[in-house]
Amino acid sequence: MFFLEKGAAYCSHSVPFIVKLSLFAATGLLSIYPTRQFLSWRQPLKHGVAPTFDPEKLRTVRRIVHLELIAPVVMRLLK
Repeated sequence: MFFLEKGAAYCSHSVPFIVKLSLFAATGLLSIYPTRQFLSWRQPLKHGVAPTFDPEKLRTVRRIVHLELIAPVVMRLLK
């Protein structure tokens, strides 16, 4: 942001930039839960067993991944 053409003063007062940055950070934080769930499947898969999971957890992971996929589209639509 400091080395961009418009400079830090413009970016720090630009609402679309702040929204994009916030969406990027939120996407990063949201990805923690699915990543932890996927990593918990390592041990059963290593032994050749299909991992078992709660349907509610699967639904939650699916929702979070869908939100993560929507965020870049919204970021792209912001000017």
